[in-house]
Amino acid sequence: MTPLLATLLWVAAQPVETVPPATPSAVGWLWGNQPAPLGPRPYFPCEGDLVFMSHSAPLRTAAYLAFRTGHPLHCAIIVRGPDGLAVFETGGGDKKTTTLQPINPRFFEHINTERSAVLWVRPISHPLTTDESNCLTEFATAELGKPLQPNYRFLRLAFPGRPAKSSRDDQHEWFCSELVVQGLLDAGILHTHLAAGSLVPADLFHDRRVNLSDRWSRPCQWTSEHSLPARHPWLAPSVVVETQDERPAAPPR
Repeated sequence: MTPLLATLLWVAAQPVETVPPATPSAVGWLWGNQPAPLGPRPYFPCEGDLVFMSHSAPLRTAAYLAFRTGHPLHCAIIVRGPDGLAVFETGGGDKKTTTLQPINPRFFEHINTERSAVLWVRPISHPLTTDESNCLTEFATAELGKPLQPNYRFLRLAFPGRPAKSSRDDQHEWFCSELVVQGLLDAGILHTHLAAGSLVPADLFHDRRVNLSDRWSRPCQWTSEHSLPARHPWLAPSVVVETQDERPAAPPR
């Protein structure tokens, strides 16, 4: 065997080194409704995670109660955008259009600018397939810039059963939960006979009119700090976090 051939065979026999996939950075903390409730765990965003937001807004809260919905007041979804994972929503913050915003700035904007703000995440328990991810991204990209529906359209929520026409990809305006649900329907992630426009954030949060428990974990409260805020919006859901001292004592052996 010639030295050159021996060298080539030796090189071919060496294991091929691969670059490990990038690990997403943690964004804040999740509290409650988790397998280990003793304190928070870091939040690692994932495509398909549902995001819910509320704050102290007496008039809006009263209107939602009149519509038999209540908190949360807003919802969004994490999708893969051109620059990575982002928050896909309509009417978020002071924006009245459909947007894709980086997760960190959007979460902190809500917490730091709204009065008694609270934010929840409902983590997806089964990761999206490649096809589901691509379809959700295509839907988000196509709907960017479309306006939030005008206030008078919210009156339809007061009618029993919340009658609504089927949503369409080419429609001109969106309601926050309608946009999220239609994206999930288009991607084949969610299956329901209900029109997307008939569902509100509380339906997706509490599994009221559509059950998401087979694909999503229960909602957890998100915080930017390693502590829960002292203030909470009136009538908004709160998490129950067990402390070390509250654990039941281990049975004697």
